[in-house]
Amino acid sequence: MRSLTVVCAVNDDAVMAANVLRSSDVVAGAVRTIVERGHASAGAAYNVGSERSGVSGVIAFVHQDVYLPSGWANLLLEAIRFLDRTDPDWAVLGPFGLTPIGQNAGRVWSSGLGAIVGQKLDRPAPVVSLDELVLVLRADSGLKFDANLPGYHLYGTDIVQTALAVGRTAYAFDGPVIHNSRTIRRLDSTYRRAYRYMQRKWRARLPIPTSCMRITRWGTPLYRDWIRSTMRSHLGLTECRERHPDPAKLASELGFEIPLEQQPRMPIADCATTS
Repeated sequence: MRSLTVVCAVNDDAVMAANVLRSSDVVAGAVRTIVERGHASAGAAYNVGSERSGVSGVIAFVHQDVYLPSGWANLLLEAIRFLDRTDPDWAVLGPFGLTPIGQNAGRVWSSGLGAIVGQKLDRPAPVVSLDELVLVLRADSGLKFDANLPGYHLYGTDIVQTALAVGRTAYAFDGPVIHNSRTIRRLDSTYRRAYRYMQRKWRARLPIPTSCMRITRWGTPLYRDWIRSTMRSHLGLTECRERHPDPAKLASELGFEIPLEQQPRMPIADCATTS
């Protein structure tokens, strides 16, 4: 069995150690981890990590504060095998995204929100954007992340739109993870810069739904979010949640962990795109 490669852009080793590196598949050696540090943008970090991996199949780009429950790699491989049969043009995959009409597809636990976001999928669903917490890229698609997209926001939406623009497809699949984040009180200036960049780059394809807000021609959702978050902050209405101290226990309580005996046996070599 060939290993799955995970690439992480890291600025806090303690957070990575408490989450990604505690993931069952990582601990068991089923997942190889490549760490990138000191890059100006997610696109730059992930392109370097992709080149370093030397992988010809698929690479999972994972936030440092994400925990992958037991059996997650097998759920991913099951989704890949399904897509290899039904849509050979697929290029990008993730556990949570937005459909063309703006509906959630897939499910994840957000510690920052204190809730499961989304819903279970019976089969992979086509999406126009994916949340950045986990992105799976098919190496033979030839797609690269945009290193000029500022900072570490909206690159999930950008890579999906890049795929769609060249006739490839993107999907969300049922592979729930723990996003062990803190509550975000307000989207900062780095998000606004990324939003403006996306407005210019994808002007002809707007509006585009994302997991935070729609990207529109005039950017009205950005202004509304700034006003709403400012008011809530001044009124003390924002409940700030910290990261869960034991993401593995949380995953088990949520039913995200799959017992070993129930995990599908899916050698990566069985998937056409990873051979």
